Amino acid sequence: MFRFKQFSVADERSTQKVCTDSVLLGAWAKLPTKGRILDVGTGCGVIALQCAQRSDCRIIGIDIHEPSVQQAAENFNNSPWSDRLEALCIALQEYYSGEAFDAVISNPPYFSNSLKSPFALRNTTRHDEELTLADFFQHSARLLKPGGSLSVCLPAALYERALTLASTNGFYPHTVLNVRGKEDIHPYLVLFSFETDPCLLVMDNLSIRNREGNYTEAYQNLTRGFYLNF
Repeated sequence: MFRFKQFSVADERSTQKVCTDSVLLGAWAKLPTKGRILDVGTGCGVIALQCAQRSDCRIIGIDIHEPSVQQAAENFNNSPWSDRLEALCIALQEYYSGEAFDAVISNPPYFSNSLKSPFALRNTTRHDEELTLADFFQHSARLLKPGGSLSVCLPAALYERALTLASTNGFYPHTVLNVRGKEDIHPYLVLFSFETDPCLLVMDNLSIRNREGNYTEAYQNLTRGFYLNF
């Protein structure tokens, strides 16, 4: 059980565990104050819970792994925002909503070129046989309202591919955050915020730890609303 300042998350049955990347995205993503948010590949539901803490939106988390969805639903029901959170077992490609979303957010399955994990549960989350990156952008565009936003975190190696696929599906980069595990090393992760309307691009950088191995002030400030030790 992971305990945050305003909620707790159990993830032992989930393919998508609580991790630094997800918490970063949930703390950083551009969110509407009201409306509807779709969390793609919700796993244990941590990103959806962060969105509920940060906004007054209704959040729907979808995932194809039924035990993950069941656990996300339990985490949602045990949170202060149970009336605004819902978990559904369905693939993004098959999901249709009667009302479009104001924002889509995801820490998706994206390791196209990596070796498969020996653990079957992890393969579903970390490889894109079930959901390709192209599918992700295409169906996110289908489900978003005009003027909506898309926030996603991806390995730095997929930077150019993400921009190409986003452009193909009518998205414009609004903010890009290059994330380093430690100062003075190459970024391992990129957080993207895309818009459906043309916008100015803002580039930024974040190091999680400094040269001495301590958490940086910027990282602490970004995640302070969630982690108990900040």
